[in-house]
Amino acid sequence: MASIVPKLIIIASEGQETEPDYFDELTTSDNYGKSGVHVIPLRRDHSRSSPSNVVQQLKNAKKEFRLMDNDELWIVIDRDKWIDGELNDVADECQRQNFKMALSNPCFELWLLMHFRDLHKYPNEKNETKCRNKTSLKNELTKILKPKKLTHLSMKAYMPHIERAIINAKKMDKKPQDRWPLSIGTRVYILVDNIINA
Repeated sequence: MASIVPKLIIIASEGQETEPDYFDELTTSDNYGKSGVHVIPLRRDHSRSSPSNVVQQLKNAKKEFRLMDNDELWIVIDRDKWIDGELNDVADECQRQNFKMALSNPCFELWLLMHFRDLHKYPNEKNETKCRNKTSLKNELTKILKPKKLTHLSMKAYMPHIERAIINAKKMDKKPQDRWPLSIGTRVYILVDNIINA
């Protein structure tokens, strides 16, 4: 009897620590470590974090790994300071390369906050204040988790709340047909859902 080869999901992210740490914890967690999927969060050995550099990292991985038809390559990037032209170029290149894109607007910390907060409930003005940038989102996470140092939040704290985060992010994704969330939102939920429900 032939053994079933696990689906491979390779993730290249803009962040050097937070995103890889999150996906490492997700895939080693007792709740979500599945034999049907093997996730490889890539870690950069340089500080170049533009979306185009993240795409290049994934192109390099595509050459390195022997990929099967059902394997997936994902870029996880932030909207924050990047201009639309650059993001359009990255989205076009992802489409050409058959990469999937999980963009967070403004940043990945929004996805982390969605593990604890349904932002859909709040008026837009309140969300604009809480979610205006990475600093304001980290402040919200600090209030919730009360870590001594925010630089290395324990990713274990998020794991019991993943299903809630997916639901919360879906509610915020008002126009899923758009290439990325144009207002506050994140598409990381699609990637995570693919991992835990493979």
